Amino acid sequence: MRGLRLKEIRIRGFKAFNKEVRLNLDYNTVILIGPVGTGKSSVIQALEFALYGTTYDVRVGKLLKLDDLINDFSDKAEVTVKLVDEEGRTYEIIRVKRRGRRTTVRLLINGGPYSGDVQSMIEGLLGLDHDAFSRHILIKHDVLNALIKGPPLRRSEAIDKLLGIETLEECFRSISLRTVEEEISKVEGELNNLKIIYGGNLKDLNNLKVELKKLQEVLRRKKEEVERLEGRLSELESKMHEYLNVRRELDKYETLIEHIKEELRGLKYGIDLEEVKERIKVVVEDVCGTLEEFLLHEEAEKLRKALNTGMKDTLRILRDALYELKWEEDKLRSEIMEINEELINYRNKYENLTNNLRKIRNRLEELKPLVREYEKLSEKYGNLKNLERRIAELNGLRKDIEDKIRAGEERVDLINKVIKELTLSGSTKCPVCRSKVTREKIRELEAERDKIIKSEYSSLRKELERVNSESKNYERIMERMKELSLKLSDYADLVSEESKLKEEEEDYLELIREDEDKLDELRFKLDNLRKLLSKVEGEVEVYEKYLLLKERLSKLREYETKVRQLRERLKRIDFNEDEYKKAIALKESLNAEIASLKAREKDIRGKVEKLTEAVTKIRELTNILNNLRKFKDELIEVKNYLREVQRVVREKRLRDLTEYMNYVFKQIYVHKDLTSLKIDVERAKTEEGYERSVYNILAKRASDGAWIPVYSKLSDGQRAIVALSLVLSLFKMASCNFMTVIFDEPVPNVDSKCKEALLRMITRIEGIEQVILATQDEKFKEIEGPGRFVVYSLSHGGKEGPRIEEVRVVHE
Repeated sequence: MRGLRLKEIRIRGFKAFNKEVRLNLDYNTVILIGPVGTGKSSVIQALEFALYGTTYDVRVGKLLKLDDLINDFSDKAEVTVKLVDEEGRTYEIIRVKRRGRRTTVRLLINGGPYSGDVQSMIEGLLGLDHDAFSRHILIKHDVLNALIKGPPLRRSEAIDKLLGIETLEECFRSISLRTVEEEISKVEGELNNLKIIYGGNLKDLNNLKVELKKLQEVLRRKKEEVERLEGRLSELESKMHEYLNVRRELDKYETLIEHIKEELRGLKYGIDLEEVKERIKVVVEDVCGTLEEFLLHEEAEKLRKALNTGMKDTLRILRDALYELKWEEDKLRSEIMEINEELINYRNKYENLTNNLRKIRNRLEELKPLVREYEKLSEKYGNLKNLERRIAELNGLRKDIEDKIRAGEERVDLINKVIKELTLSGSTKCPVCRSKVTREKIRELEAERDKIIKSEYSSLRKELERVNSESKNYERIMERMKELSLKLSDYADLVSEESKLKEEEEDYLELIREDEDKLDELRFKLDNLRKLLSKVEGEVEVYEKYLLLKERLSKLREYETKVRQLRERLKRIDFNEDEYKKAIALKESLNAEIASLKAREKDIRGKVEKLTEAVTKIRELTNILNNLRKFKDELIEVKNYLREVQRVVREKRLRDLTEYMNYVFKQIYVHKDLTSLKIDVERAKTEEGYERSVYNILAKRASDGAWIPVYSKLSDGQRAIVALSLVLSLFKMASCNFMTVIFDEPVPNVDSKCKEALLRMITRIEGIEQVILATQDEKFKEIEGPGRFVVYSLSHGGKEGPRIEEVRVVHE
């Protein structure tokens, strides 16, 4: 099946595109124009990703990982591509890559899902795997640059890749003769070193083997002698072990006897058993009485019964009773300490109470004069209520007098006013009765006025002064009595507190006396207990010495009997110590001789093993060297064969390529200065020292017919057209079902006529029905392309991704 071309692409979350964009590709020519970073290459890589699940930069260049194809603001990349064949069947490929997860792909054929191996089906439909797609369909700017720039070897490697024969070169290079030659040199060096080191000694190998055999026979005889000697030593050692065990046991008992004798010398002899028993009875009775005094009746009864069971039991139970009494002693001391602390506390509190009473009594003495003063004032003036009542009466009297004085002053003022008016006018009206008053009344009025002033007005003022003075006196006395009443309140509180503290003082004094009595009693008991304990411990010590003496004398007799028995046993053991020592010395001498022989044997065996190993190693290295030389010859034969295959394939590919390349070049290059192209093959050495073929592309100059080298004589634009001609001719040679060719900035340095010719020529190449071209060159908007033609303008769009605008459409 042939005739597949692109119809539509939808992109979302892929590289530059965050939000979904849709491009109608159902045209003969699709131009994507925009400045750097506006998503042109993202559209082309999205096509590549949808068809193959990867891109050239991911799979070949290793510049990116698949997750890097996902837009930074999205969690997945999704690309959908629709293709259509000549019969109108549609193929829809939906490929999705989620971040951190595997890529998924679905294929719909005429709307129905395909259930088989989708990727194999897609490559079968296209007739191209990803490598062939990268060589023949997707023509990238960097691929064209590799053909026209850089050193000859790199340009030749790029042409080999386009011809599909780079694998032969890689195989040739992977077969490294240097590694084999280095290994041969290494083996030859090892072999020579072994011959130098062991060459002279290899002749002595048989002599060393004979000497080793003789030495091993001597060793065998010496070992047999040692075995016989060890048998006799075993017999002696069995007796020796018994002898040494008895001897150790004898030494032990003799040492114990000496220790007991030394201990007995420190003990007193002549102790009377009956006297000790009587003394113990007295001690026991004293202890029982003390136990009962401390209410330990059960312990006392137990101790009394022990007197009838034996001396050891009596001593043991007496020790237990002493422990109980010492516990009581500790309790008495603790109780004395507690009462002492309590007594100190009571005395401190008693002293504090005494000091507080002293302070209160001093304060009462200070307040007594004030109390007497208050009592005198009370006797003279009564209580505070009486004083308040008297002051109120005086205040009322003062008010009355002040009213009378005010009325007299008003009468005097009135008379003065009438006199003044009479003096001025000769007559006036009485302000009281409104009768006429003449000048003759002036003296009468003056006399009345003087009478008022001299008589009642004067006496009222004196009375007012007296009342004011008496009132102030009462007020002063009342204030003083108020002050004194406060002090009297303090005095009463202090009297009450004095009585309370006096009672507390007496209580604490009683407590102090009680504690002092307790202390005297407890100290007496403690003193008696200590005397008893001291006495009893002395008696117990005497008794214990007596028991120890009895025990040690018994042990001494027992140990002396044991020593006599052990000495008899030693006599019965037949053990010759001199014979044993001589056998040990002989065995040590034989072992030393055997050790020397073994060292000599080890040395000879080591030499034999080294020489044997060297002989084996020399044989092995000789075989390895022969195999390596044979392998080198085989590798040379394989490399020669690869070179021949490479030459034959290259010549065939170049014959076909040159014809197609000239056809394409003449269609694109519209100028007449160059007429045709050819490719020569020369030999050159790589950096690794290998010979390889180097391509030299030549162009025929129209002016003189000379063939000139493209790389050194042509301009950048001319070289770009030559490279493009070469790539397009490869497409024509390729056998595939895809009728679309894709360019990514193919010819940036050629003029508009060549660009227009390029578009027209491409669509005339058999098998190409669709061209997709991405470029920054705005001139492509105006170029007349063949057939149905569309131009998309791409611009920066921020976070959502590039903006795409359809700026020109030409329908056929």
